[in-house]
Order: sequence, then C-alpha cells, then structure tokens
Amino acid sequence: MAVAAPSGPIAGEAPTGPWGGAPGLPDIWPTPAQRDLLRATLLPDERALEAWRRIRPLMEPAQLEGTVTALLPQLRVNLQALGCQDSKLELFKGVHRYTWARNQLLLAQAMPVVGALETAGIGTLLLKGAALLAGGRHEGGVRPMTDIDVLVAPDAVDAAVDVLMRHAMTTTDGSPLWYAIGYGQRYRNSWNFQNPAGGQLDLHWHVLHWCRHPKADTDFWAAAETVTLRGVRTRALCPTDEMLTAIAHGVRWDPSPTYRWVLDAALIARSEAIDWRRLAEQAGRRHMEILVGAGLRVLQELAGIEVPEGILRTLRPASPLQRIELRAQTRQPSRRSRVGQAVSLHLHDVRRSVDPGVPVSIGDHLRLAGRRLGVAGPRDLPDLRPGGLPGPGRPVCESAAPIGTGTCSPMPRPWGVPLELGVPENVREHCLYGLWPPDQGFAWIAGREACLALKLPEPAESSLVLTLAAGTAAHGPLQGLKVCLKDEQIGEINFTRLRSYVDEARFLLPERLVRGRSELRLVFRVPRPITPAGIALNDDLRLLGVNLHRLMLRPTFSISAGQLVSLGAGGQGEWLLADGWGDALPEGRLTGGSEARLVMRTDDVVTALKWDAGLSSAAGVARLPVEVCVNGAMVGAVDHGHEPTSMHLPLPSTVRRGELLISWRLPLASRLRRLPGRQGPLAPALVFRSVTLV
Repeated sequence: MAVAAPSGPIAGEAPTGPWGGAPGLPDIWPTPAQRDLLRATLLPDERALEAWRRIRPLMEPAQLEGTVTALLPQLRVNLQALGCQDSKLELFKGVHRYTWARNQLLLAQAMPVVGALETAGIGTLLLKGAALLAGGRHEGGVRPMTDIDVLVAPDAVDAAVDVLMRHAMTTTDGSPLWYAIGYGQRYRNSWNFQNPAGGQLDLHWHVLHWCRHPKADTDFWAAAETVTLRGVRTRALCPTDEMLTAIAHGVRWDPSPTYRWVLDAALIARSEAIDWRRLAEQAGRRHMEILVGAGLRVLQELAGIEVPEGILRTLRPASPLQRIELRAQTRQPSRRSRVGQAVSLHLHDVRRSVDPGVPVSIGDHLRLAGRRLGVAGPRDLPDLRPGGLPGPGRPVCESAAPIGTGTCSPMPRPWGVPLELGVPENVREHCLYGLWPPDQGFAWIAGREACLALKLPEPAESSLVLTLAAGTAAHGPLQGLKVCLKDEQIGEINFTRLRSYVDEARFLLPERLVRGRSELRLVFRVPRPITPAGIALNDDLRLLGVNLHRLMLRPTFSISAGQLVSLGAGGQGEWLLADGWGDALPEGRLTGGSEARLVMRTDDVVTALKWDAGLSSAAGVARLPVEVCVNGAMVGAVDHGHEPTSMHLPLPSTVRRGELLISWRLPLASRLRRLPGRQGPLAPALVFRSVTLV
C-alpha cells in the first residue's frame, strides 16, 4: 500500500500554491514540494542538500505559511550541519530565536499551573512539544509550540479544572466549564484552556483521541519517565510511547498540512532508543496497526529512519476495517465515502468500549454497532434512521457532545418571555437531549431530534401558542423541522434555499394536549438528518443540520364582545396569532401561506366575526377569494380586493362562546412561498388590520 504517494491539486480546483492547503489537497500525504521540504529538514546526508536545491526558489518569506515556518529552525540546523552555506538560511535564524523566546514565554505561564496540579496531589504527564523539551531532550528553539499539553487521570479532571480556575484560566473556545467537564469528556480526549495573558494549556484526560477507554492509558502511565521542566517535577511518556502519540496525532486529516508530526517523530527516533517491538504491541493493543505502519513508512522515506522490516510486516493487519478507516481519516471530509465514515465511527466506538489488547470478534463488532445505533434485535431494524434511534446523549459524535441526559429541572418561564437558545445556561437548564452546545447565537440539533422541557408559570387552562425561530445554513441541503408534543405533530417548517436563513413560525398547541399541564416536553424532529458518522468526521457538518434560535409560549387571552383587536406591528393582536402569518407592517399583518389562523377566547355570547383586510400592494391579482372557518367548520367565503374592506360573517350557534380557532384559507397559488424581499402574482397575500367579535 503506497501510503506516501504525493497527491496534487484536483482538476477543476483553484491551485493552492506549493505548500498546499485544505481546498486543494484530497488527503494528508505530502505534495512534491512538501516532501522535499521534509527531506531537506530531516535527512542526514546529501539527499537533504538535493531537496534544498529544488525547493530553494519557493522559500520566499512572503510565500511561507505557519505550517512551513514551524520547520524552518530544524531546516536551518540540518542544512548547516551538512555544510550548506546559504544566505537564505540566515533569514531563518530569526525564526529560530523567535520560536525559542515564544516557547520560553509559554512555559513560564503554564508550568506554574502544572506545579500547582502536582502540589494538589494530581499526577501530571507532559505530552507533545513540552515532553520533547522536558529534561533537555531537545533544544528549545527547534520545535515551536502553541500550548502545553498536560495529561491527568480521568477521575482527576474535576479537581484539575478547579486548579486551573484558581489560576484564572478559562476555556479557549468560550465553552462553559460545565460543558467541558460534564459532556466533553465523553467525546474528546482534551480541552484547551488559556489565561488572560494568552498562555494556553491543553488539559488531557486521555493521550489519544482515538482511544478513550477507561484503561486506555494505564500502560502509558506505567512506563512514563520522571522529568523536570522549568523547575517543575512531572512526567513524560517514554520515547516509544511518545513516538506512537506523534504518529497517531499526525496521520489524520487537518485543514493545514500536518508537517509537525513528522518532525516530532523523527527527532524522537534519532535521539532516543525506540523499542520497536513495544511500538508494534502498543499499536496492536489499540487496533491501530495500519495507521502506525503508514506513519513509519513516511518516516522511512522522508526522514531516513531505519525501521525493522519485521516490525512493518507486523503492522499489516488482516482486518479490512482498519484499511477503510485509514483511507477515510486521512482524506478531506468532503471526499470520504459513507462507508468510510461509518467504519471510522464504529472503530472509534470499539476502542472506547473494549479493553485495550482484547481481541474483537465479529460478534463483538455486531453487538457494539447495534448498541450504538439503538438496535437490540431484528424488530428494531424498521425503526432505524440515519442518526440512530432518539434518546439521551444521541447520536454519538467524535467532535462534540450533545447536551442532555434525559432529565432536567427547568425553572418556570413567564408567558411571552423568549427562551434564547444561544445562551449556554438556558440550553443546560431546558435541554433533555439532542442539542450541540450553543454557537453564534443558536444551538444546532444533533442528528435526528432534540427534546426541550418547558416549565409553565401556571397550569394551562386553554390552548397555547408556540413561537419558534429556527434556521439552516444558507448553503446547506434542503431541510425540514417537525414540532411534536406528546408524540403528536403540531406543525412543520420546510426550509428552502429561497427562504431567509431564519424562519419564525407559530404553532397552536391544542387545549386537549396542554390543559392542566404545568410542564411541556417539546420534540423537534429533523426528517432528513445527517448521520452521526457525518457529524463526527466532517470539518463542521452541523452546518448541514437545523438550528434553534429562540422559542416562546403564550396563552390565548379573553376578548370581550365588540372589542377591536389591531393586528398591526406592536398591536394587541400579536398574542392572538397562531400559524400562517408573515411580516408585521405598521398598518397590519401579512398572511404567509395558504392558511392564516388566529385563536380567540371569549366569555361573552357572540354572533358574528368582523375583520378589516385587503390585498397587499404587490399582489398581482385584482381579487382574491377567501374561505373562512371557525373551529374547523366553514362559515362563509368572501372576495378581497386591494382596498381595505370590512367583512362580516355570522357565526353558527355551536361556536359562539369559549375558544375560537379562526382560519382564512387562500387559493392554491398562495401555497408558494414568497421570494425574499418581493411578492408576485404567484403568491398573493392579504394584509389584516383588525379583528372583532360581535
């Protein structure tokens, strides 16, 4: 298997320059320019000088990216050791000094926190760059760092976060601590923290993203070495385990070319005694043989590392699943097959569920796959949907954890006060399951469905109106959203590329479903969800889903006979609107579809319905016939023109008191949605000014 074959830009795509980049690279394997850069940086003989001569014209400061500059200090050291006298190397001397100074500043900010963790009785272990610098293993200016990676035991995470908080450290991405601690541990192996000065510490509870079984790191801790860095006594992985870590972190897709793992692994292999047999055994215990073998072949070719042929043969598993996973994990997410995504997710679950070193039979694979998808037996297969069966903590995802465990204790929310779902604390309080953490003012639905619990300020006495703002990404696929209560669908939103990014819709919660209840559990179902494998492995496939912005509940209110209710912007009629309405205008309210409904309650005996309405100015028809129904029974039909007209229809004796659900049904042409910013003859709309019961 030629794992290190170069891959150039794909036909039809814009070139990305000699150093590649996410749009033009189909996989992680180096392009010709990248291969020569790595050879010049790492090979200890004339081949490095030959590679340097080929790439020297490309090494202009204005063309270099961050991933390239990370290699410049070692590139300069290696070429000078081979006797290369080149004025361009002097330009890289400043990068070497800058890297050294920046690393020292980062260590000065982070190592006191590591010392505080040790003082608090929390064992620590340095990973990646900090481990390479610990104990003088490598010179401080050769390997740039952006953060300090520190491992603690999984059961010590809460205590470790308390220490970080005492040192004024917060999550780098702004996620609340309750999410990082309570949910992130299930689906990630670390969380990044920073202090006010910008110093970053990546707190790990597992060494590898791939392997998060409770016993995954036991042998790592057992073989760890004691090291001292800036006066702090801690631990670091043994060289063999550190090399395994470098390869495992590097041989997977990243939007930027992943040069640094090759540098790390080569430096470890050159300066430390590698136990190749242990490396193969550790890879086998974690079902990562083919991945580690692929990384070693890259090191052989580009860094001249001598790997025993017997070890490479050992790292060729018979399982086809690992081969499919390697192909998927090393390719751009948009180029992965569905099979590759599903297999990758499955093997992540296997490593998380099975003790390291325990063989996995075909029966074990089937059992774990069935558990993940919610299939206990053949009877469950007809209910299987993309994203798995609904429930707490589903679907499984490798990049973020859905919020919710199936229970919550929401506080009562006053009528008419919106619940903003872009606020993390609101989501934590009300989400039973199925939402990602809020981002950019809203929360994405995680897969097939989400469930929210809403505590009412008082038991409901009549129908309620739900106002919901939801949306999708403008460039995403066609999506829909079904709103359900007590397993009964009460409404639906269909998003199209012709609609605005966010829709605000109203849904009537019938009295028979809500009367006497003090808490509601609303379920939001996505008919066409993305799969959990897609969520896990794409850069951000949440963008293909549906997001919730805010929702609000309000009861119907009592109307007296003869009371005129204005439907214009800011009018009292806002509380009467059910579904089927469009924009609010100063003079009235537009209809937004084929049927507009409002709900009114009266304690008086009324005999007729009056309303004032007319065609919108942009409508392309002169007259519009409208059918009027009350509580499902048709009471009459009228024609509306452009001039606002007061209409009057008598009510049947069966609907003259209590709750009245009034609907105006427009012709079939109005079923077509209006284009954003305009109306046309295909979508005539009415402007309602007021409504009265007499």
